[in-house]
Amino acid sequence: IMFYLIFCFIIVFFFSFWRGHRISENCSGIQYTLHFIIPLLCVCVILGGRYGWATDYLHYMLTYQFDDDGYYEPLFQKINSVLHIFKAPFPVAFFVYALICYGSALVLFKQFPKVTYLIFPCFVCLYFYDSSNLVRFSIGMAFIMLSIKYMMGEKTNLKFFIFFSICAIL
Repeated sequence: IMFYLIFCFIIVFFFSFWRGHRISENCSGIQYTLHFIIPLLCVCVILGGRYGWATDYLHYMLTYQFDDDGYYEPLFQKINSVLHIFKAPFPVAFFVYALICYGSALVLFKQFPKVTYLIFPCFVCLYFYDSSNLVRFSIGMAFIMLSIKYMMGEKTNLKFFIFFSICAIL
């Protein structure tokens, strides 16, 4: 696991710093997205392509393969249902889980464009192990991160905060 963590951190660190310090506060959403798409995809591919490591890997694999909705959160069940409609293989499910988690972090970090290239590699390093073990928790945290974005904006929109908080609880 340590090898994956170090490899992932090096890739994200390199691509985040590469031209990252030039991103200004006035950059468009497309410029920001294009700059951080490579580090985001690297993290998602590594988490999606993992095999057999992390505490809950086998549990989530069996849950996904046998379409066991069981006692899981409704939002997690809906994500799995959508993936089953497209007949996505199991690694794609982990890729989507990671994309939700780290994509929402980048949406939150867009509030701080001048330091995102510093924050994102640190976030990956600190959150990588947890997001591979606590998949449902990571998806819930993704919605909390999205709600924080709305609380930090100039126009605080309480409806969005309440909506995303409810999604995180579900």
